[in-house]
Amino acid sequence: MVVFCLLFGVAALVAELTDRPYDADGLPTFGPIPDAALLIASLALLLPLLFGAAWLVQRRPAGTLSSVLGRLRWGWLGRCLLIATPLIIVMLFGADLLLGLTDESSNLDPADTWVG
Repeated sequence: MVVFCLLFGVAALVAELTDRPYDADGLPTFGPIPDAALLIASLALLLPLLFGAAWLVQRRPAGTLSSVLGRLRWGWLGRCLLIATPLIIVMLFGADLLLGLTDESSNLDPADTWVG
């Protein structure tokens, strides 16, 4: 929690110094791509802490966080990806098709959401 707060505290300080606008939640925003990068960076910083906590508290290897076998099960991951990938593609294109048929606009267009 401390790392998360520090990272977003630094981001809020930078946003305040550069006079960035605020989003609907009252948080400063840098635009969709930098905001997504900030969230991914926070996850990347928290992963080593998670592995360390698993080792320190329960004395178990990091691999047990992804599987009961203690390692990544590539066959299972491959089968899940084979099932999920086409479904996600159908979902995305189906949503776009439905929006086109109903003349609704999505707020997913980067040109509509860019703050800069």
